[in-house]
Amino acid sequence: MPVAISDSHRDLLERPVIPHVATIMEDGTPRITPTRFYFDGTHILFTTTPSHIVYKTLRSRPQASISLQDPDQSFRSLEVRAVVEAIEPDPEARLLAIVGRKYGIDFPAPTTLPSDRVILRLRPLSAITSEE
Repeated sequence: MPVAISDSHRDLLERPVIPHVATIMEDGTPRITPTRFYFDGTHILFTTTPSHIVYKTLRSRPQASISLQDPDQSFRSLEVRAVVEAIEPDPEARLLAIVGRKYGIDFPAPTTLPSDRVILRLRPLSAITSEE
């Protein structure tokens, strides 16, 4: 069962905030990547292709930590620790279009994108908030 995100910080998942996603590389070292995402109310969704490092790291080690900082209040933040619950094919880049709308980006037509696009569906395990 996914953990509930506190109402006090849920907006950070719904606004077009750029999170930093921490994953574990093959050699055991951490890797942090800024990216875009979509929150469906329960899961954190990323769109990628199998050639990207974030896909490779999460496929072999499905744990991630996602850090979001409020751009309006620099010490207000949310960290979500999560696990990959599913990797789903998305050849029509449907999630990319949804993410684009959230962030005000008009991505290229799906026919010009790689057809091996996937959705990484992450289930939150814990959420840590800060408001110093």
